[in-house]
Amino acid sequence: MRAPSRVNATIVSILAVMILSLTGTKNASTRSSEDRQEINALAASWVSAVATRDPAFVDLLSDSGRSYYPKMRDLALHGSATTLQEMELLDQMQVLLLRKMLSPAALQQMDDDVLLRFALAEGFIGMDLRQHDELREIVIDSNRAQGRLYKFGRSDRPDRGLQYFVREEGHWRIDLRGELERRLADFDALVESSGLAASEIAFFLLEMRLMQKIAPADFSAPIAGELGMQKQGPRSPSLTDGERDFGDFRVI
Repeated sequence: MRAPSRVNATIVSILAVMILSLTGTKNASTRSSEDRQEINALAASWVSAVATRDPAFVDLLSDSGRSYYPKMRDLALHGSATTLQEMELLDQMQVLLLRKMLSPAALQQMDDDVLLRFALAEGFIGMDLRQHDELREIVIDSNRAQGRLYKFGRSDRPDRGLQYFVREEGHWRIDLRGELERRLADFDALVESSGLAASEIAFFLLEMRLMQKIAPADFSAPIAGELGMQKQGPRSPSLTDGERDFGDFRVI
């Protein structure tokens, strides 16, 4: 009589495991559906806020997204020529834009939110975003996600870059990685199509945007500090008179 009891106990255990498994699958599916809804809503809020220049866009950014431009501001104030040489070319361009467009006093007075709003107003962020762009191709991996924005017209057009999201403190936020990747892709495409060196294109873009020449003095930190204390590198003997080497940049 004991054998049937052991069999029954085994069956009950198996059923319990199956129920728990089904419940876990259902919960995971529900979480995934909720994540997608939140990400879609966030993407819609993001493109609308950026397209309309709504100052509230800063509240949608992740911590890492909020930190990029403050880092560039600090380098614009304190970054020496040597420091700039060690940076990626597009980051160098961003530092020089801030350094040339704003006085040291104005940069120092800007808090992070004001700086981000300045970046949006000047087109550093979201130049390609339109108010009715729609997020598709969503992929969620734990606390990170990505998708692609589609633009509407006579035919749907997928954006050339991805939009990234990160979950912080239980809520999804925008990661600016997509903006930076899109900017790099555009720059690389311009370099390839022009046949010119990347540094020449960088100077052309900077000087067209600023409507003035970039001079050697622009690579020196306007305010001495921790980021600007490194000594400037020696002049390259291969350069002709009137030229100065600044790593990826060459100022004439």
